[in-house]
Amino acid sequence: MVDVEIAAPRQALEEHGTPLALAIADALGRMAETDLDPDERAGIAAIEARRAALLEDNSFVAGSETLTVHDATRLASKKVREARLLFRLVRAIKPKVAIELGTNMGISGAYQVLALKLDGDGRLITLEGHPAGRRSPRARSSPTATPSTEPTRRR
Repeated sequence: MVDVEIAAPRQALEEHGTPLALAIADALGRMAETDLDPDERAGIAAIEARRAALLEDNSFVAGSETLTVHDATRLASKKVREARLLFRLVRAIKPKVAIELGTNMGISGAYQVLALKLDGDGRLITLEGHPAGRRSPRARSSPTATPSTEPTRRR
């Protein structure tokens, strides 16, 4: 089944033909795949379990008297489809360094860290501009690894 939303951009990227364009086209084509390898499946399941737990948490985000962990996760975290695309892009492009601006609850960072770990190389740097997020260890938590400046090495 062809996803109508991505069909035209994917075709344009394929026609462009550069290695980066082809890698992005491949990531677009594979983002909805359900045929994950066991490590991908386990990592994504762990991230989504963490998301579910955050969505059940009605405590306030550190430094806030109005924003709950539930609301921060629901409003600002990447949805599953977007996170899977990000995961596929990192797997396809294989960056040595990825930078995330706006860490929030760490969901998209966890997807990136998972992709980097599965590829065996790379490093994620996350930056949070909101004062509450900078102080909150919960905002930096990740089910697979804490997004950090620590490199992930090939085994």
